Amino acid sequence: MVARWVPPVVVIVILLQWSLPAWAGQDAGSPAVEVGIDAAAVRDFYDGGGRSWGPRVTFNLSPETALVLFGESQVTKGRPREASWDSRLSGVEIRQVVSQADPISWHVIAGGGVSFRRDTRTHVGTGPLPAAIIGVGVSERIGPHLSLRQEVRFVLAGDGSELRAQVGFSVPIGRYRTSGAIGSRPLGAAVVRTGQFVWVTDAAGTEVAGHVTRIDPDDIVLATATGLAIVPVADVRRIERPDGIGNGIGYGALIGAGLGATFLAVATARCQGDCMNMAGALILGGGVGSGLGAAGGAVVDGLRRHRETLVEIRPGRVGIAARLAW
Repeated sequence: MVARWVPPVVVIVILLQWSLPAWAGQDAGSPAVEVGIDAAAVRDFYDGGGRSWGPRVTFNLSPETALVLFGESQVTKGRPREASWDSRLSGVEIRQVVSQADPISWHVIAGGGVSFRRDTRTHVGTGPLPAAIIGVGVSERIGPHLSLRQEVRFVLAGDGSELRAQVGFSVPIGRYRTSGAIGSRPLGAAVVRTGQFVWVTDAAGTEVAGHVTRIDPDDIVLATATGLAIVPVADVRRIERPDGIGNGIGYGALIGAGLGATFLAVATARCQGDCMNMAGALILGGGVGSGLGAAGGAVVDGLRRHRETLVEIRPGRVGIAARLAW
């Protein structure tokens, strides 16, 4: 009983340990908190389908990474003239953006939680069950005060395992960042675009971090935690951006596939009842493990937030520091 709770508890502790410090120092380009509601069509692998809805609270750790707390109303699942169950899922997850073209972004999801199940006829429950969650989704910001999203989740929770198709909306406590017109400017061999999050270092060594909101012939305008910072292009010495999460996804998928295939192969070898064959165990374990590993790798790589240099210009004439405009 205790052993089965170790994985979700470890997942939740790790997510909170990594995410809360990041949230405390998150960028002002995104609202710190969002609240919303989700509706889901649920397909239980054992007990049929159903529909549910529930609230969620999102803590934005950075423009690309968010910590999400969610719950749901009770949903009844089952098959006609057969057993039916009341079910409820709640938990915590990390949402990591993998691609963005304002106002649309694509993201992966990884997290953990608990699933409760109860027989509607006998009122006997088989939960709470620890649950692992992975998924993918797309979201679109409709103006500064509304965001819509569509997501697909796979919930691995023993007898309560299920596939979910979800839609929902969120409203920020504050307002979403708006990038203005799409623009770009070549600087050296790189191209800087509006909407990018960058670190800009000028000739005086002053570093300014924020989203590129406007690119003029002579200035780059950034939305920072204290307002708008205007950096003269002539003073730019280095521009950096967060590096991609491709390495985390790749390594996570490989590690997860190996661990998943090994775990299910060992379980199959020890199985003495109605068991799948070894080839099926390897394929299923590798597939589920690679998905979990890829999502986890994306989250870890996103939270680490390494920098990648876009522009490096040798010092020439001395420039002035960025000046603030409100």
